Amino acid sequence: MSKHMGLCIGLVIATAACSEPDPGPRALRLDQLDAERVAGALIVGDREVPFASARAADGVYAVRFELPGGEVGTDVDWNAYAAMPRAGATWAMSADDRADLDALATALADSLDRADPVADNLVRQAGLWARHPTGALVLQPIVADRERSWTTLCNGTSYRTFNWTWGSTAKSEYLKYGPGDTANPCRARCGNGCNAIVGTSAWTVDCARHDRCEQYGGSGVNSQCNDELASASDDFSFAPNCSY
Repeated sequence: MSKHMGLCIGLVIATAACSEPDPGPRALRLDQLDAERVAGALIVGDREVPFASARAADGVYAVRFELPGGEVGTDVDWNAYAAMPRAGATWAMSADDRADLDALATALADSLDRADPVADNLVRQAGLWARHPTGALVLQPIVADRERSWTTLCNGTSYRTFNWTWGSTAKSEYLKYGPGDTANPCRARCGNGCNAIVGTSAWTVDCARHDRCEQYGGSGVNSQCNDELASASDDFSFAPNCSY
């Protein structure tokens, strides 16, 4: 059944890093929510950040976000396990854009039932774009090997060695991950924030590496985590979900 609505959900959202701009209270408005399309807007003060996810064909989805700096999004093909990030030739992520995407990704993860593929792809891509650093487009075409592209950490609450790099410096740390780590309960979650920690999401080694890199250097302040983002992009897009 198609649902067209003007439902607004009030939100109090903490952004991923205190250095991100904070324009104040936000609300998520859902205008359409059905098996073919999910659309609406994040209301930020007196402006809106529209979004949409639509089924283009069987297993194929078009996800779009209309930011002040231009439209971005991803064409996702589950038949080929491939995803193509889309942005204008001169597009660049601003700090304001990133703050909006960060808030939107958290709101969508908190509000949508991810059992529906259209909604699930929207949440996945919002989470991926929310981790894009400020500056020019760095996301590359994504092609996933479903047998080897990710190491899932679903339902894990133990320790593991995570290897990542900061510039030319290799890092190796033995860290706890998952909700069992009270200090960083969302480490390894391929998604946004900790508000939806008890819920559906992918949890993988590559997402943990990217989380640790961002935590080390400050979210969105430079491009030192681009390699980790590239490695995690297929996990965000295609790794299987699990529920803690």
